[in-house]
Amino acid sequence: MSVPEHLWRFPSAAAIDSLAKRFGLPNSPEMQDWPWEVADAERLDEFLDAYESGELCDDERFTLMEMILQSFEDLGRSIGFDARWQCALDALDRNIDLHAYSVWYWSVPESENHNAQWLVTPFLRRILEKHRHHLSHARDRRTVVASDPPETPAPGFVARERTAGVVDQQSLATFIEEMAADFKRHPETWENADLHSFLTALAYWVEGMDGFYRNMGEAVPETPSWSTVAEMLAAAKVYE
Repeated sequence: MSVPEHLWRFPSAAAIDSLAKRFGLPNSPEMQDWPWEVADAERLDEFLDAYESGELCDDERFTLMEMILQSFEDLGRSIGFDARWQCALDALDRNIDLHAYSVWYWSVPESENHNAQWLVTPFLRRILEKHRHHLSHARDRRTVVASDPPETPAPGFVARERTAGVVDQQSLATFIEEMAADFKRHPETWENADLHSFLTALAYWVEGMDGFYRNMGEAVPETPSWSTVAEMLAAAKVYE
């Protein structure tokens, strides 16, 4: 599913750990799609109560909503008259900026093939259409890696707002986990999709990174920060 990159968001390791402990769910490195694997339609009331409890951070609510969507999908029947489903839709609509990725992903807007859609898709498409203009124009500056930035960012660029949010060891680890998840889900957006080309691009970008910061009107970092490391990795994804 082609979700605009400025809307990308993925479950963080910290959120998964927290929710696994809260609900007594399994959690192991082999579970690559954790929210979908632990979804449970029989626990929807519990999941929805936790979402609205005010006790969860944004990363936890984002991850829990993925569990909720998959749980409704697993019901395997019409959900239009289920009051709990309306509660979930209200939460998605109310918190669209938090759940933009999920709404876009599950809506499958690029497909008219009903076989490529999910049970929840028609409902989420209504929310997407309501907010599509807002979401489509909610772009921040992209990570640009060429000396003359293109007017239209090329596929695969990572929003600088995201790399700027990398401020410590844990947030860098989360960012790297997001890149790994992105590579698994959207390998077609990676210009450098093997280790050799990725490391080569990383080296070339680091060699020329002074020009990148000057073109952005920013001072060249004398000492790399956590966010600088994130920008290096993000640039290596697409740098040629």
